[in-house]
Amino acid sequence: MMKHLFKVIVLAVSFSAISAHAESLTFVKYTRLIFNGTQKAVSFPLKNDTTSHYLVKGSVRNIQGNEPGPTNQDFLVLPEVLLLEPGKHQELRIVRVGGQYPTDRESVFFVNGVFVPEKHNQSTTGLNLAISLNVKMFYRPESIIDKEAIKQVAKQLKFTLTPQQLHVQNPTPYYATFGALSVDTYSLKNEQLTVMVPPFGESHYSIQGIGYKTGKISWSLIDELGNNTDMQVREVGVQK
Repeated sequence: MMKHLFKVIVLAVSFSAISAHAESLTFVKYTRLIFNGTQKAVSFPLKNDTTSHYLVKGSVRNIQGNEPGPTNQDFLVLPEVLLLEPGKHQELRIVRVGGQYPTDRESVFFVNGVFVPEKHNQSTTGLNLAISLNVKMFYRPESIIDKEAIKQVAKQLKFTLTPQQLHVQNPTPYYATFGALSVDTYSLKNEQLTVMVPPFGESHYSIQGIGYKTGKISWSLIDELGNNTDMQVREVGVQK
């Protein structure tokens, strides 16, 4: 029965650009979740400001590139199917049931939610259209738990500038996600900012053809609550 309910066409949309069909169906507060290693489960709060009922099915997925990959069986999302009622605030629970992850750095996953509207909201084609949303979940092991770690990460990033690329090194155990990033007066595009800088790793951002005149780098990161950290500014030399 449940499999039949979810034989729908899924429209993938970003968190910040939910389609008109979904009206104002949004998450209550979070654009990301932090799952601390000391926790057995975390809440995934939702709200429904529409006049329709939605069936919600959640899953935790591995990340491939910057896209959702296969379902991760180490986490369960409960209940298996949630009836999200009009005007209600409800939640899913994400429970860790297994798996071994690094103890010295974060691991990252997508929490995927598929929202299926009640049948009388079907499109004119007779198809029951659904909406798929993805939110990043960061598993933070016990050894590095810190509610405001990202504020310090923003100050510790290292930059190398060439005529074609901006190289960013992250010497910390946390993932860095840019809220804003610019070279001189050129601001990198939003799709570029979705590329995270991994713990103890680096990422590269193309700036080919922008014609910058100085090596001034300005940036902020997205913190644990989904807000931008304070803007940082640094002047770096240009490597040939």
